[in-house]
Amino acid sequence: MDQSGRSDIDGGSPVTQKPVSSLRSRFEVVSTTKPLPVPPTTANTPKTYKTLDVPTTSSVQSTPRQSLDIPHREHQRTLSTQSDSSSKRTPPEPPKPRRRPATPPPKARPAPILPPPTAQSSAPRVDITSPRSPPKDVPRAVPMSLGMNVPAPPSPRLQTSSGHFRIPSRSTSPNGAISLSRSPSPRGRVAGRGQGSDSVDGLPTPLAKNSTKTTMGPPPAVNRAPPPVNRAAKARVISTDLTVAPRPAEPMTSTITPPRNMPNTSLVKSTQSTSQSASISPAQPIFERPPTRHVVPAQRRQASGSMGYGLGIGGSPQRKHSDGEVNPGNKPVLPPRRELAPLPRTSVEIPARISSDIGRPSALALGLSTGSTIASPRVTSTAPPTPRGRQVSTDMFSSSQSQALVRSNQRDLDGSSRDDPSVMHGFSAEVASSEVYPDPSQANRRPPCFKDSPKSIATTYDLRMIDACGEYVCCAGAATRVWSLLTGKMIMSTPHGEGVKISAVCFKPVRKIEDEGKRLWLGTNWGEILEMDIATKKIIANNNQAHMRREVIKIFRHASELWTLDDEGKLYVWPADESGSPNLANGTLNPRLPRGHTASLVVDNNLWLATGKEIRVFRPSAVADHAQELTDYPLMQKNIGEIASVATISSQPELIYFGHSDGKISVYSRKDYTCAEVHSVSMYKVSSLVGVGGYLWAGYSGGTIFVYDTTTRPWMIKKEWRGHAMPIVDIVVDRSSIWKLDRLQVVSLGMDNMIKIWDGMLEDDWIDNEMHRNDSQFCTFKEMTSLVMTWNAGASKPADLRYDEQNSNFFRELLQTSSVPDVVVFGLQELVDLEDKKLTAKSFFKSKKQDAYGNEQLSSAYRAWRDYFSQCIEEYMPPKEPYILLHTASLVGLFTCVFVKSAHRAKIKEVHAAEVKTGMGGLHGNKGGLVVRFLLDDASLCFVNVHLAAGQDHVMNRNHDITTILETANLPIPNPAAARPESFAHGGDGAMVMDHEICIINGDLNYRIDGLPRDTVTAAIQSGDLKKLIEHDQFTQTRHRNPAFILRAFREERITFDPTYKYDVGTNRYDTSEKRRTPAWCDRILYRGTGDKIQQTEYRRHELKTSDHRPVSGRFTMRIKTIKADKRLEVRRQCEQEFLKVKRELEHEAALDYLVSVFGLSVEEARKQLQKP
Repeated sequence: MDQSGRSDIDGGSPVTQKPVSSLRSRFEVVSTTKPLPVPPTTANTPKTYKTLDVPTTSSVQSTPRQSLDIPHREHQRTLSTQSDSSSKRTPPEPPKPRRRPATPPPKARPAPILPPPTAQSSAPRVDITSPRSPPKDVPRAVPMSLGMNVPAPPSPRLQTSSGHFRIPSRSTSPNGAISLSRSPSPRGRVAGRGQGSDSVDGLPTPLAKNSTKTTMGPPPAVNRAPPPVNRAAKARVISTDLTVAPRPAEPMTSTITPPRNMPNTSLVKSTQSTSQSASISPAQPIFERPPTRHVVPAQRRQASGSMGYGLGIGGSPQRKHSDGEVNPGNKPVLPPRRELAPLPRTSVEIPARISSDIGRPSALALGLSTGSTIASPRVTSTAPPTPRGRQVSTDMFSSSQSQALVRSNQRDLDGSSRDDPSVMHGFSAEVASSEVYPDPSQANRRPPCFKDSPKSIATTYDLRMIDACGEYVCCAGAATRVWSLLTGKMIMSTPHGEGVKISAVCFKPVRKIEDEGKRLWLGTNWGEILEMDIATKKIIANNNQAHMRREVIKIFRHASELWTLDDEGKLYVWPADESGSPNLANGTLNPRLPRGHTASLVVDNNLWLATGKEIRVFRPSAVADHAQELTDYPLMQKNIGEIASVATISSQPELIYFGHSDGKISVYSRKDYTCAEVHSVSMYKVSSLVGVGGYLWAGYSGGTIFVYDTTTRPWMIKKEWRGHAMPIVDIVVDRSSIWKLDRLQVVSLGMDNMIKIWDGMLEDDWIDNEMHRNDSQFCTFKEMTSLVMTWNAGASKPADLRYDEQNSNFFRELLQTSSVPDVVVFGLQELVDLEDKKLTAKSFFKSKKQDAYGNEQLSSAYRAWRDYFSQCIEEYMPPKEPYILLHTASLVGLFTCVFVKSAHRAKIKEVHAAEVKTGMGGLHGNKGGLVVRFLLDDASLCFVNVHLAAGQDHVMNRNHDITTILETANLPIPNPAAARPESFAHGGDGAMVMDHEICIINGDLNYRIDGLPRDTVTAAIQSGDLKKLIEHDQFTQTRHRNPAFILRAFREERITFDPTYKYDVGTNRYDTSEKRRTPAWCDRILYRGTGDKIQQTEYRRHELKTSDHRPVSGRFTMRIKTIKADKRLEVRRQCEQEFLKVKRELEHEAALDYLVSVFGLSVEEARKQLQKP
């Protein structure tokens, strides 16, 4: 305003305003000018406030403040000494927002917000009172606004607060009034139940008819002149002794917040009737909730919210900004925009169309059980799998019927009541996690690849989305690429420009099955949906209005429909039109889902949605007002990680499997939504789950893929292999490949930018298992025995055994105690002094010597023990059954000698040895393993001598060492003419230890006893309480707690002898040195065999005192087979023919499941389609 010609009202000099902030200028002017006349109060203007009662005693003087946030020094004294007066104060009109200085033509000045001071008085002070809850007997005002519902001021008089006041956020409304922070309304409830209030420009008005009318008057005069204006200093705020009252609450509405650029054409005022409430707008519905039968769940939904707008992840209320973003805390936020009258949507107007399920045969017509529309339908016939397509007619969406069925189906198992607090607060009946991990003893380690197609495809791009249909596989990210799974050639590559990434991909459904896989739907990070034709490599349609710049995170296929979900929770259902395919101009917006999507799956007509640890079940619909939420509260389990994946198995249609970030898999019932089981399967995150046939495939962040048989207890690991070098992104089963390619293919995508193609029917494994199961038809068997001895010699020499009678008789007792074995294996550790740095350095830098025949030459220490073993065999074994030395192997400290009867030498072939160093990161042989392998007749035998990392706390190092030894493929693959696939087990070819039919591990494993003091351990040994010690054994604990522990595939007989470590040399006393090491079972013997190929008959220790370890021995009975070549070929052909029959049955079931569950046909239509030639 131009002040050049304007004089002070009191006749003083003109007041000039400089171009400073409007707030500063206003409060400087208001202290020197007289107030303008207040316009008369009308029905649309707020009523004036009552005159403030300011004491006139000289002891109370108002002190000016420099600003609202920096108090004046003189003002730091208490301002709340007027308790009687402050009780009469009423909330004034909040100040106007700051305005930029300008020089427009003079306008009529609005009524001043602050009362004018007298000529002789200084600016009055300000007391700011924080908002308080109103008394219970005072009615509450309910103005209408989006997402806010707080109590209005209880009365015109509020108590002055002496506590700290936080400056509220300023409103973006035109009136510029300051609005205080508000608590959000409970989500899923219709807000606005209470008395209304009249307001203009957001200013509060009286809330009750009997409220006292107030008037505004100047404060009493104070004999003090105003201070001079200091423009160089910070702006001073001339304030009055007023009380700031909170703005009335504004409950949420059912309409969507309009965009910022949309004009405020009509402001919606709050209702004044106490019985009137806000109605739900049909443009933005919410899921119809089944009625609650208990008071506590209802109160919980009122407090924490349910399905609707304004709800945070997990059902907890969260504060929202005016633009709809969640504010995760109680920080000051901007107030919401004013409520607008219903305006047209800014997105493309989508005409309402009839859902694709209308006109489809009902469940009764399909021959399915209609006892429950919420549970999964059951097929009366046991031959085909349970169909899961759209089989429920529209009349089954009746609200009363659906809610009644929900209530009946949501009763807990085992008669548990829903009054249980854990149930009412979203926790299912707690299910204890299974302590028994899946059994890996019979796991096949061969990757299931097709013989006539590529095994892998390199994407080169960093692609994170994948889908497959028939011949094509599509990966998308910054670009969209399509390859042929039959040839591995790239069909299409389309970049999408800078900043645009594909976040969801799905093949479009069509009317004809033959046309499946020709078009793609792509969702972008900008909320756009694209339809792309693979043949022309062009985008033929797009929609950028449905999700309004929100990232599309998932595209679901449900029969002939496609559902799109974005990160804000918007779910669109795109039904099929007259052409039988969905199009981008025909979609229905369903109620908003919770944010924080981590996994989801469409099962039957329902959407199972996981957000973190919580699970909800919804029933979307393409028909308006037919969408439902089928769960009263989120389903979850305690002490379990976030959900990362979800899957179903066609042979178990009643169960849903959820993979968690902590390596657990929880199993839920589709009928009553209860958690049936929780299994610990891994230490890694279950990145992906998919049901293939009757098995559950799981991909882990370590890059491995496991196939589980979930019908056994414990679960059985059917297969495990390293699928990718980096974590697995997703695994997809292509059920259309049964119909289009006559095979069931599974496609996996890893972070190594590789696509791998797997055989979902596991043809090779099925045939191998049948061959091993029927091996009696083409094999002859005979039993042989073996003796295995392990001993940490502690640098002992053979001469040390001669000075003591008991020591000298050790090998005689070992070899003559029982029947004469066919194979004798001696395994020694620390044959040389590993503390001798000179000796270990020499072994580190020098390579082993070889003789003229290429065999390794042994040092004097190894030769001495080899000769001593040969002498003992010759002296203590019957002379009628002589032995020969089959093989010796040595590694720094490790030594292995294998003797066999001379009669068996001609039947032994493919004798090989390998060494694995694990010391110093694999560079040094002070720790490691020796592997000796040979074929006896047609059975493969493998003996492993190991010495693992020492130290009480080095359990992880020991686990890593044994894994490295057993998984190192350093054995030569046998000649196909000498060995057949039936000679090896678990799909192996003999290159690894785990490939052999019979495998025995002996050595110093160095696992100790944890959690018990040494004195307690020695006392338990003296009392014979070995069970207590075994429970604290590191090896036993690791087998029970670590599902990835490789030795879980091996067995150990029950230990009945005292710990073998650590003794004082030459005595029976446990360690009495300064370290006083705790006794432990360091020396162990483990074994593994397919079927009944091996059985242990003896497990004992021996008293040999020349070392700090005691020797341990074990005797085994082995079943050795001899294959008849002609019979084998005949049985092989029979197994292959049998597989073709099984394959046809599997193909028929898979094709029927695809036509019903994916393509959307009824059961009769699918069977007729399959009967066509």
